[in-house]
Amino acid sequence: MNNKVSIKRKKKIKFGQIGLHTFYVLTSLTYILPLLLMVSISVSGKEITKYKFIPDEVSLFAYELIFKKPEQLLKAYGVTAFYCIAGVILGISIMAMCAYALSRRNFVLRGALNKFMLVSILFSGGTIPTYILISKYFHMNETIWVYIIPWLVSTWTIILMKTFFMNLPNELFEAARIDGASELRICFNIAMPLSTPIIVTQAYAKFLGGWNDWKTCSIYIRKNLDLWSLQFLVKQYMDKSDMTASLYMAAQGGGMTDTANYVSMHETVMFAMAIMGIGPAFLVFPLIQKHYEK
Repeated sequence: MNNKVSIKRKKKIKFGQIGLHTFYVLTSLTYILPLLLMVSISVSGKEITKYKFIPDEVSLFAYELIFKKPEQLLKAYGVTAFYCIAGVILGISIMAMCAYALSRRNFVLRGALNKFMLVSILFSGGTIPTYILISKYFHMNETIWVYIIPWLVSTWTIILMKTFFMNLPNELFEAARIDGASELRICFNIAMPLSTPIIVTQAYAKFLGGWNDWKTCSIYIRKNLDLWSLQFLVKQYMDKSDMTASLYMAAQGGGMTDTANYVSMHETVMFAMAIMGIGPAFLVFPLIQKHYEK
């Protein structure tokens, strides 16, 4: 009797694992297959009749077109990398200190600040008031700082980090205070090193949000082309065929000699630009995957 029960339990566990694995495999394919299709289209050569996972002709012509005039692309990469890295360093430092203070029960303003942050999550000032504040009063439009300063702090990130800090052993903090450590030293030397998973994952989320941002550039950068972000440049290539035409004309020596090839190449260049846009952020994830698991 006991053997039959144990066999049934083993079968249930096995079938449950198969179902769970199947679900996650199918979910993963919904992310992987579109990416593979993008890569395939970007190397499909000059003529595209239909989208395929395996192209009829493998060619890097679209990437060669892009690097015929790489100045704008390299500037966009530099701008995006600068404000992403600077925003992550400054933002995570500020939010970690704020979260640590809110996680301490002896902090006098803890209750008031928690309520204030809750209100800021539920209600927003809106796009127009934000634009007026940033451009008219802070005068940050047409500057690199418009990518960094207005978006340094996220209330949701502070709440996540605060919750993680609250789960750390309080005995460590008490022992540090007895030894004469200040709250700032406890924050940076004890709390933050023990909170590497939440800090790294939120830093990557902030980096990814900045890397994929194109709206900030479209709203606040109107004249200074040297401050275009990478994703906004990609969007321009997708929206405006004349930008692809300029690349194609450069490759043809200044003349539009083959209009049919140009029309099909516009889509290939769009997907090649999209691949170049997601590349660096995509490559960083395997390095921090272990922290997501924690």
